[in-house]
Amino acid sequence: MGYEYDYHHDWLTFIPSAQAATRGFLGASVYGEAGRRFFGIGGFGRTNLRPYWNLGFDPNDYVEFGAGYRDSDGNTISTYTIRDSRLGTGQTNTHIFLRRHLHSDWRLTLDLVHEHGHGDEGLMVKAWASSVDVDWRRWFVRVARDPHVNYTPDRQVRVAAGLRF
Repeated sequence: MGYEYDYHHDWLTFIPSAQAATRGFLGASVYGEAGRRFFGIGGFGRTNLRPYWNLGFDPNDYVEFGAGYRDSDGNTISTYTIRDSRLGTGQTNTHIFLRRHLHSDWRLTLDLVHEHGHGDEGLMVKAWASSVDVDWRRWFVRVARDPHVNYTPDRQVRVAAGLRF
């Protein structure tokens, strides 16, 4: 279960979120962008360190930094790094993010992620994960592939579909 609020104003984007999951997990994060066409990216996340199955690629206790470019049609290219800031695992995910508006109703998003660092069991991970989203109006389909889910030997392919509101 979670909550996220997207605040956008002129040259600033601010997105705080909170999450709760089974086994008593609690987490919070904040993401921000500053700039117009060219923008800087920053973020931070903290949890109570309770285990849970994370459906994202990234560490939950992290710092984030990066930069991007967005044209007048909303097409975006950015690169950013999310790094473990609490557990000393060296887990670092570097994203290359591309979003392209194809027509007024269609959008394609590609997120390539280089995962690097140690898992909880000491496994050294050096791999690429990816996700592809296709949006049509408010509907979306996402396919994601992660060869080391949560920095474990487990592989995962996720397929999601839904309605944005």
